[in-house]
Amino acid sequence: MNLQRLILLVLIAAYLSVRLLRESGLLTNSFLANHFSDLICMPVVLIICLEMVRFVKRKKTIYLHLIHVFGLCLFYAIFFEWYLPLTSSRYTADYRDVLMYFIGGLLFCSLQYTDRRLRKRSIINGVEDRVKGNG
Repeated sequence: MNLQRLILLVLIAAYLSVRLLRESGLLTNSFLANHFSDLICMPVVLIICLEMVRFVKRKKTIYLHLIHVFGLCLFYAIFFEWYLPLTSSRYTADYRDVLMYFIGGLLFCSLQYTDRRLRKRSIINGVEDRVKGNG
């Protein structure tokens, strides 16, 4: 299992745990209750998008460019924090949620950068092992 899939599972488990605690009334931390899901939203959505693109293209070395990450964060911010509050009283606009979307996007970028470095290192080590006759 690669790093991004593991982190995706951890984030989904954390989201479900926070949701369960919030529904049961046991969650008293306002950040977790109000902003945690917005923070992890972008990493979850972007990891799923990246894995789908990799599956369709059948290429494990595809990465999302910063402009794609920024564009999706901007889309979520406009749609969920501007458009939906205008059209429905169920939704409320909150600038802190917008901030959480973009921080989540940056977290995804750092995760993607770490994944890229680990893949390069494993490729380099694999080539070195084959050259030495170990692989």
